[in-house]
Amino acid sequence: MQLRTFLGTVAALAVTAVVGLGLASPALATYGPESGSATVSANSVGNGGTVTVGGDGFCPGSRVTVTVSQGGQVYITQNVRASNSGRVSLSVTLTQSGSNSVTLTGQQSDCTGTRVLGIKVTVGAVGAGGAGSALPGTGGVNLTPLWAGLGLLGAGALLVSVAHSRRRILV
Repeated sequence: MQLRTFLGTVAALAVTAVVGLGLASPALATYGPESGSATVSANSVGNGGTVTVGGDGFCPGSRVTVTVSQGGQVYITQNVRASNSGRVSLSVTLTQSGSNSVTLTGQQSDCTGTRVLGIKVTVGAVGAGGAGSALPGTGGVNLTPLWAGLGLLGAGALLVSVAHSRRRILV
């Protein structure tokens, strides 16, 4: 009977550890600004800063229109040709402070429908660690995995305690 209780406790701890690792591990992250297959070299720049915008999945050789808007008002429109692989890439200088929307519109890779890719870029005054800074933005501190892990450790301790008390009752 003791071996069965021991094995039950080990199994409970193993399940708790596997679930804890699954919840507490960081989410799969992409470092760099991306939205679907639209990309931008920086998600924040200073006023007058230049970013490289790209996207794929367009009809090879087709015209792709790149627009930049701020507050719903388009202030840049450029046309570019998709490469033989259906990819586009161009540099854009952003001059409107605030949240800028960059949109790539063209034909889908099968040359039938419309493909629209979008991404946001924040334009602001250059300052230490702020928008337009040379320092990378790494995001805030997310304590959710820590609290999830501590909660799962507590659940595992509770399961061990219950298994231990059941063993005392059965003896």
